[in-house]
Parts: sequence; C-alpha cells; structure tokens
Amino acid sequence: MLLGMMKPDKGHIQLFNKELTPQFDQWNDIGYMVETPNSYPNLSVTENLKVYYKLRQLTQPTLIHEIIEKLKLTNYKDKKANVLSLGNHQRLGLAKALMHKPKLLILDEPINGLDPEGIVEVRNYS
Repeated sequence: MLLGMMKPDKGHIQLFNKELTPQFDQWNDIGYMVETPNSYPNLSVTENLKVYYKLRQLTQPTLIHEIIEKLKLTNYKDKKANVLSLGNHQRLGLAKALMHKPKLLILDEPINGLDPEGIVEVRNYS
C-alpha cells in the first residue's frame, strides 16, 4: 500500500504529510526493493541503472557512478545482469533503491544472497 500497488480497504495513508492518492507526486522520495530485484537481463549494470535514472527523471548524472562505487559493483559495471551472481544481482537491486537518495526506504529481504561481508555493508549503509 505504501508503494501504491494496492488500495487500502479502509482508512487512508499519508506520506510526507500528503495523502497517498493518484495525484501523489513524491515517488522520488521513496526507494524500494520488493522481494527479488528485477533488472533487464541483457543490459549491463550501468545500462540498467541508466534506464532507472531516466524512469525516475533524475538530473544528477554522477549518481550512477556514485552508487556503483558505493555498492562495490565497479568490477561488474559492464557485465550483463543475466550473468551476475545472486549477491551482485541483489546489489544492483539495492543500487536502484538507493541511487536517488530517498527519504523513505522500503526493503524486503535486502540481504538475501549476499555474502557475510555484503550483509555487514548493507546493514552499515547510510
């Protein structure tokens, strides 16, 4: 419901002091990764993030490079998503959720498939 995927049966939802209605205009203040992260399998990590960047209508080109570095995807930036390990695919999903620096972050099992070092990194990410 917080992502607008379902309507509440009763009551209402307010985010950032605004009613969650079809006119809600603060979606770029929300980052999310629900269950398994999706990506375009035939696009590279960088290309996937560029698509996401355009869909979010972001205006800071450095965000893509910054999030690739922060989530340690530099060695995989030119690799197609379909060859990534489960852990790196998870990192790509996290990159999409975090790239635009949201005020609210909704994550469902964000450490699934990560190695112990990656789990610590995600828990310490700020």
